[in-house]
Amino acid sequence: MFIYIHSDILKKKKKRKGVNYISIDFLTLLCYNKEVMDTLNKIDQTNMNFNRVKKPEQKKYTKEQIKRHRKFGAGALAAVIATGGLMLGSNKENIMDRVEQTKNSIKSNFQTLDQNTNEAPIEARSINGLDNKEIDFDNYTKIILDDEVEITLNEGDPVRATDVSHAGRTPDDLGPSHSSLFIAKEDINFTISDGETIYQNKDGQIVAKIDNFTQTADGLETGLKTDVDKDGWVFVDTPNRIDNDQE
Repeated sequence: MFIYIHSDILKKKKKRKGVNYISIDFLTLLCYNKEVMDTLNKIDQTNMNFNRVKKPEQKKYTKEQIKRHRKFGAGALAAVIATGGLMLGSNKENIMDRVEQTKNSIKSNFQTLDQNTNEAPIEARSINGLDNKEIDFDNYTKIILDDEVEITLNEGDPVRATDVSHAGRTPDDLGPSHSSLFIAKEDINFTISDGETIYQNKDGQIVAKIDNFTQTADGLETGLKTDVDKDGWVFVDTPNRIDNDQE
């Protein structure tokens, strides 16, 4: 058995009652047997050997080998690009269609029409600033249709969420900036079925349910978002004189 005595701090000799002694503040006794000491020596030897290990020499290439490697790398890159080009070429039309659909979807989030389903010659309007004020039906005559009728929009005419026009407003004006849901790019017709109820003012302009404008008389989808109008009634700016049963 081996005993190792370690003292961190030794104070100077003091005399007390004629006796000289050394005061030890910290004393640590560590007891090691032969196996422990051998293990520690092996660890130290292993660390020394590890530090002496030489790093592997980096392989050196001749100029000719470097040139061959560069040519091979360039050829592989060209092959990848060519393959990608062929794949892109074969799917280019589909990719462009998807890009266009994505763009339309983003635009549609802020517009009154779903551009991915709109087939009609109409122009979408922004949902932001749309005036959704309820229509005052006291200014209209109620009509229950006996027969199916066609409502005509002339080029440039809108279908509005309310019967108020905001033409002439400036960006500095407070409140809604427009009332139109969409604008006709050319003359276009819509069908209202018999039995439906509409309202007509003295100028021949009518108010009808928004659902009547989701499809044209020719069967073209408009993509009109019917939920953007709160009360479900829209105002047709183009005069359409309808003589029918009145209430």
